[in-house]
Amino acid sequence: MKNRVYILVCILVGLMLFSVWFFGSYANYMRLFFIIPILGLIVFQVLCGKSKKKILMFFKILLFLLLCFDLWSYRPRAFRDAESADLGNYYDPVCDDLSILQPDEGDMFRIYGIRTEGYTPYPYNAANICGFYDIRGLGNVMPYKLFVSKIYQLNNDYHNLLNVKYLLVEESGEDKLANYISESVVKVAEVDEIRIPPYTKNEKKKVYVYENKNRFGYAWMVDDYLLVANEEEAEEAINNTSLNEFAIVNTETISEDSLLDLEEMKNSDSENLTYDIELLEYDSNYVSLKVDSDKDGILILSEQYFLGWEVYVNDIEKEIFEVDYFLRGSFLEKGENFVEYRYSPKSFYLGVALMLSGLMIVLFGSLYCLRKK
Repeated sequence: MKNRVYILVCILVGLMLFSVWFFGSYANYMRLFFIIPILGLIVFQVLCGKSKKKILMFFKILLFLLLCFDLWSYRPRAFRDAESADLGNYYDPVCDDLSILQPDEGDMFRIYGIRTEGYTPYPYNAANICGFYDIRGLGNVMPYKLFVSKIYQLNNDYHNLLNVKYLLVEESGEDKLANYISESVVKVAEVDEIRIPPYTKNEKKKVYVYENKNRFGYAWMVDDYLLVANEEEAEEAINNTSLNEFAIVNTETISEDSLLDLEEMKNSDSENLTYDIELLEYDSNYVSLKVDSDKDGILILSEQYFLGWEVYVNDIEKEIFEVDYFLRGSFLEKGENFVEYRYSPKSFYLGVALMLSGLMIVLFGSLYCLRKK
C-alpha cells in the first residue's frame, strides 16, 4: 500500500512538472490539479484519524516543496528575463536619459508608454525606479473599468483627464501615434539606445518622446456640469463635451444636497471662472491643495474615484462624487480654500478588528485547552 502511495505521488509531481513545461500559460490552472489533491489527502488523513506520522509528514514536506516550486516558476516574466541577461546597473543611464519624464517640483504629471509587440518603450519597472508615473505601469492610476474597455482606444480626451504630459513610443511603432498627433501633441525628444524588453534579445533602440500640451493638470475647476446615470452615458458625454469646461457627474454617487449646490452654482452669474491651484503635498494616501477661485465651482482631481477616500475643505469634511467617468469631484465655494484628500478605508479598520478578535479567540482558546489538560 505504501509503495502505491509513493508511486501515485511521484506520478502527480511528474505531471505537474510536465504541465508547467508543456502547457505554458495554462500551467497556472493545471498545477492546481496537483497541489489541491495533495492538500486534500493531508486533510483526509487528519480528519479520518488514519494518519501515520511518517506518511503525513511526507505529504506535508511534499506540499511545501510543491508550493515553493510553484512560486518560483510563477515569478514575473521581468525577473526571468533579467536572470538570463547581464543587466548590471543599467538603470542609472536609463534614468538619466529619461530624466525629462520625472515630475517637476509642484507639478505632478503622468506618461503613457505605447507598447510595440507587447513591450513598453523602456525597461520593466523603470517608471518606479526612475520616479515617473506611467498610467499603465506598476502603481498606475488607471481605473479597472477603463483599463479593460479602453486601454487600446485611448484618445487625447482621456490623456488630458489623466494628466498625461508625455507619450513614448519605440521608433518602429511610431505609426501607432497617428491617432494622437496634432498641434497639441508634438515631438520634443529622441532618446538613443534605450535597452527595452525582452532583455534576452539584448537590443537597444531609439525612443521618441511626444508632449501633450493640452493636459488639464493634476487638478482643475469648472462651473458647469452634465448629469449622467450610467457608464454608457458617461462615455458618450466624454467624446462629445469640452471636458475643461464641463464636469460629467455620475448621479449614482452624489447626494441631493450636493446636487442643489451644483444647481445653484449653474444658475449664478455668467462671469468666467478664474482660479489658481497650488499642489502642496502628493502621496499615495494623501493629497493637499490650496485653491483660490472667484466663484463657486467643481474641483476635479486627476485621481481615480474610489471608496475610502475622504475630502476636507478647511478641515470640514465634504462629499466626493464621481466625475468624468472615473475621477474625483467636489463642490467648492469661492475664495481661498485648503483642500485635503485622505484615504481612510473602512474595510481596513474592519479587517484589523477581525484580526485582533481572531487572535484573542485563539489565545483564550489555547489557554482554556491548557487548563483543561
